[in-house]
Amino acid sequence: MTHKKKRKVILHGHMFKNAGSSVDKLLLDNFGKDFVDHRDNLNMQQGKQTYLIKFLEKNKNIKSLSSHHLPLPLDPVSEIELLIIIFLRHPIVRVGSVYRFEKIQNSETPGSMAARKYSFQDYIRWRLDNRPIVISNYFVNYCTSTLPVDTSLKDRFNSTLHFTKHTGLTGIVEYFDSSMCLIRKKLENRGIKFITKSTRINITDALNEPLEEKLSKLQTDLGSALYDEIVEANSYDLSLYNTFVERYLLSQNSHSV
Repeated sequence: MTHKKKRKVILHGHMFKNAGSSVDKLLLDNFGKDFVDHRDNLNMQQGKQTYLIKFLEKNKNIKSLSSHHLPLPLDPVSEIELLIIIFLRHPIVRVGSVYRFEKIQNSETPGSMAARKYSFQDYIRWRLDNRPIVISNYFVNYCTSTLPVDTSLKDRFNSTLHFTKHTGLTGIVEYFDSSMCLIRKKLENRGIKFITKSTRINITDALNEPLEEKLSKLQTDLGSALYDEIVEANSYDLSLYNTFVERYLLSQNSHSV
C-alpha cells in the first residue's frame, strides 16, 4: 500500500517591522509564481484557518504564502503540511523602527498620520493611550490571533512558546542571515530546496549598531519613565525574544562543536 505524499506549503507570518519584506524577497526568489504575497486581509482575518485552507486548496500551485494576518496557531491539516516561518525582533528596538517607518510612510493610516504629527515621545504616548497593540506585546498577540479574544497574555505567551517549539522555523531579526541558514537546513530536511542569500529590504535601522547602543539611545530619546513603561508593556514579548535568542545561541554552539 502506497501512501500519498503530503503537499508542503511554507507560510510566512509577515509581522510589521520584523524583516518581513526581506523574508518575502527570499520566498519570491525561490518560488517565483508559486509564491503569493497575500493581501486580502479582511477575508484572512475573518475566515482565519478555514479561509486559508480553502484558498490553498483552490490554488494548488502555491508552494509558499505570506500574510500580515496569518491565523496562528494553526491546527494540523490532513492533506497539507504547513511549514510556518516567523521572525522575532527585540521588541523595544522594534518600537523605534515602527515610528521611523510610519513617519516616512506614504499612507493616511492613523499611525502614519500620528508619526508625522508627533515627536517620538508624543507618538509613543499616543500609541500607548490609543492604539497600543502595535507596540505592546505585539509578537504574542500576533502568534495567537485564533485564540478567543479574552485569552490572557500569560496564556498567549505559553501558547506561542508551544507552537514555535514545534514548528522550528523561527528566526531572529538581529541574526537574520544565520537564522535563514538554519531555516534552509530544516526545509531541506523536509525535502524542500531553498536558496538563501544576504537580503535586507525596507530597512530603517543601522544594521551593525550593537543592540546595547540602540537600547541606550532609545532610553535617552524617550526618557527613563516612558522607556520603562514601554519595557513593561512588552514584558511577555521580551521573555519570548530572550527565549528564542537562547535557543538560537544553543543551536549555533551545537553546530560548532
